[in-house]
Amino acid sequence: MAQSRFPGEESDIEAKADQQYSEFWKTTPDIGGKDNMQFKDLDFLIAFFSFYEACDHRIGIPELDEFAYEVIIKSSEKAGKLIGWNSPIMPKMALKMYSRYKKKIDEHVAKGEWGNTWRIEMNPEGHTEGFAIHTKMCPNWDFCKAHGYEDFMPAICAQDHKIAEAMHGVLIRTHTVAAGDDYCDWWYFGDRQELPEEAARRLKEKK
Repeated sequence: MAQSRFPGEESDIEAKADQQYSEFWKTTPDIGGKDNMQFKDLDFLIAFFSFYEACDHRIGIPELDEFAYEVIIKSSEKAGKLIGWNSPIMPKMALKMYSRYKKKIDEHVAKGEWGNTWRIEMNPEGHTEGFAIHTKMCPNWDFCKAHGYEDFMPAICAQDHKIAEAMHGVLIRTHTVAAGDDYCDWWYFGDRQELPEEAARRLKEKK
């Protein structure tokens, strides 16, 4: 990105970004590193904002979207070619994966570890269709709030919808921690599925 946006400055910007990246991590609560399944989400933000600071804020939402595509969404597109949210297997796989992840989080939090990592509630509304969780706390929001990047959060949260779309899914969300709610809701369906009435209503209200 430095070479394409700021030719002639790339070496200096990249060096500053590397230094800023290290500084950010020194002051960011430990969420378990790569042992935390969602670590890459926070790491992506810290990498982007390191570059943002290194180039004196001369980039914005378009570059965030571009960086997110290269780092996160492109791999989701590849995964979506193998299995996506239209497959009846996908909700079962997600349930198994996030149930294990919740157990792992709970174990670390009980030991006083993984700081402000996401806290997961499995399908707290009791939906009978699709796959649903709530997450409480958000290291992404905490990081942005700590460094004055709050205006970026709508675009950051929007990446979750793009990831769902890359896997042929629809993410229905009406609450986010960044918007001042107590939790973020995640309710997934395949993009070829007929949505149940409640899901369709929520989706319509958000448009």
